[in-house]
Amino acid sequence: MTMAPLFLVLAGAAGLGVYNLMHWLRGERRPGLIAAHLLLGIGGAEGLVSILHGSSVGDDDPARATAKTALLLLAAAIGTGFAAPLLRKSGFANLALAAHVCAGAAGFLLTLSLSGRL
Repeated sequence: MTMAPLFLVLAGAAGLGVYNLMHWLRGERRPGLIAAHLLLGIGGAEGLVSILHGSSVGDDDPARATAKTALLLLAAAIGTGFAAPLLRKSGFANLALAAHVCAGAAGFLLTLSLSGRL
């Protein structure tokens, strides 16, 4: 099973996230781009779940554990991305966005490290 479409979706989500970050630093919000970033991120996580369930590696394979860790990081990125706007008034939005960026980048890099192993 090829992972190229998954890499393209996650790279698109990461690139759009960087573009959204540049707008956010200028004090602008682009709801359409944020929605596209959200859909690509969720699609990437779902693609990783599909590849994980369709792979023929055993339960004790280190690649499977890496994939599960990447999936948990992507889920954490999705959760903190949803939480950031809700925490805007409490002052924790910046912390949630920092956690979102770190978890998303780590999940993306771990997914990249799975190339050819699943």
